[in-house]
Amino acid sequence: MRLRFANAVCVALFVVSMAAAQSQGTSEYVNPNLRVEVPGLSATAAEPGTSVAPAALHIVLKAQNIHCDRYSEVETAIKSVSGNPLKELVGRISGTSCATGTGTIRVAVSFVPNSSIRADDLIAGLQAYKPQLINYQNNLYVLYGAVYDEHVYSDGTRMNVIRELLLLDPRYRGKKRAVVFVRDKDDFKQIEGVATIGIEGRQN
Repeated sequence: MRLRFANAVCVALFVVSMAAAQSQGTSEYVNPNLRVEVPGLSATAAEPGTSVAPAALHIVLKAQNIHCDRYSEVETAIKSVSGNPLKELVGRISGTSCATGTGTIRVAVSFVPNSSIRADDLIAGLQAYKPQLINYQNNLYVLYGAVYDEHVYSDGTRMNVIRELLLLDPRYRGKKRAVVFVRDKDDFKQIEGVATIGIEGRQN
């Protein structure tokens, strides 16, 4: 399954950066097709006809070794999400508590809208073993990997250009679960935004 991904802003910035580099005589080296993935993600999938939000969130939390008690605020809040939009999910779980076997934590959520998504931020999150959530046409996907080119310039600056986003569709199991979002073929404007889930505070 292939989704639309073409970031005109990113391309424009890349062209401007290249032109500046050439005018200043800066040389460039490209490390192509670098790949980063968060391994060992949960196989959790949504039950047919139910919201995909709980399954998507559980995959992201478990990847960070966060296991919330079923009676935690997080679990109560996520069950109230009637659909799949990412903004609704973020608004309901941000700041909620999660009781774990070692104490209570408070969940922190950061949402980045389409216009502010940066390749470096996506890659940094994945390198830190933090899968993220992406909303595409009111469907939630788990971002677990990326394929990208690293552009290194002789003046020491670096720029990453994403080729592909590797996604999981929590609605399915098996082969239908894997989704590849291709920059050169797919429409980036169809993505509403990206959310990163983490820990805001911990109480023992």
